[in-house]
Amino acid sequence: MPITDIGSYPPTMEQFSEHWEDVNAALVAAGEVVLTLQGGFTRANFDSLQTEVSDLIDYVQTDPTLVLAQGDRDDKKAAIRIRMGQFRAAVESQLPGSRYDRALPTLPFINSDESKYVRPFKAMRTLWARINADTGIAGFTPPLLLQGGYTQANFITELTALQAAYDEVTAAEDDLLLHEKQRDNAMAAAYERMKTYRVAVVQRLAPGNPLLETVPELTPPAGSTPDAVNLTGGWNAGTLKADLSWTASTEPDFASYKLRASPGAVYDAANLTTVGSFDATTLAYATNVYLANAGDQATFKVFVLVITGNEHGSNAVTVTRP
Repeated sequence: MPITDIGSYPPTMEQFSEHWEDVNAALVAAGEVVLTLQGGFTRANFDSLQTEVSDLIDYVQTDPTLVLAQGDRDDKKAAIRIRMGQFRAAVESQLPGSRYDRALPTLPFINSDESKYVRPFKAMRTLWARINADTGIAGFTPPLLLQGGYTQANFITELTALQAAYDEVTAAEDDLLLHEKQRDNAMAAAYERMKTYRVAVVQRLAPGNPLLETVPELTPPAGSTPDAVNLTGGWNAGTLKADLSWTASTEPDFASYKLRASPGAVYDAANLTTVGSFDATTLAYATNVYLANAGDQATFKVFVLVITGNEHGSNAVTVTRP
């Protein structure tokens, strides 16, 4: 199969490796040395590169570190909001009409960015410390405690844990970005090696050799681009998945549908996952890829592939998990 997307690299490289093996066998049988590319690059080197490409693709698409870090952060965000609600109620009931009552921070929106989300809780920490240090409030004896004897020290520990959770998400995002760059570099190197191989085979084999007729394609042939289908979708609160459906292709040379997704509100061909490959009878699919946590967004396209390897993507549909 030719290169069509990130996921097509491993199977295409496998085809090149198998063909390279057959070419080497033919050359050795004819008393010649095996085929190598520029710099003495061998088939074994190519197989190692294929393993590297496959491992990096799998890492970017399946490593759970970022999803786990985001889930931990979101759990801590939700928990600390409860503490602010309790704090506001305690101040309003025990210190009504005081300057502390008037200085209460307000709850941030749950999907605010880090700085906007954490700032009110830092204000709460400071205000709580001042209340605890104020021994001149009529009818009130510090320290201020929340339900269950929860103290300001407990809150500081919880706030510190939330900030650490944000740091873990940032570290996981940086790690994923690093692996994406490594993946892209490895794929670029693989593409150049396959491109060079196609020329090298012609140089090494005699005209008329049947192996020249089976050199793998690197890109789909020109023409025969299929018509796109229309994709629709939305979040299903009952199944906690995105429900996606598409119109049927009428291509006579239809091969398959491929559903692909990228994180965020914009479809990014350089950072995507192939969610699934489907035959002509499948026109709908449910998935939570990139939608593990509240506020997550994923953008989807469904591609029509024909037997030549050409493909055409649908409109993009973005789904947001509430």
